[in-house]
Amino acid sequence: MKENWGKFVLADEVLLGSMLQDDVIKTSCDVYATVDIKGQHTCGQMVVDWNSLLKKKPNVTIVTEVHQQPYEKFLMELQNWSIK
Repeated sequence: MKENWGKFVLADEVLLGSMLQDDVIKTSCDVYATVDIKGQHTCGQMVVDWNSLLKKKPNVTIVTEVHQQPYEKFLMELQNWSIK
């Protein structure tokens, strides 16, 4: 049985790629975010103020789109890396 997972992005690999190669990030947003630890909205989940409703200074940069070719090239090269 073939599953149709649709489009998804591996967050850890995007983070690593964006830290090591400047051309991976296509677009990003500086926004305010916090982790709800009291269960007020979503216990243990990050809450992002996309519309600046809280009027707080941005404290995170969120990658919203990657350049596909450099990202895929990075993933392929990642397979060849080894820890020595």
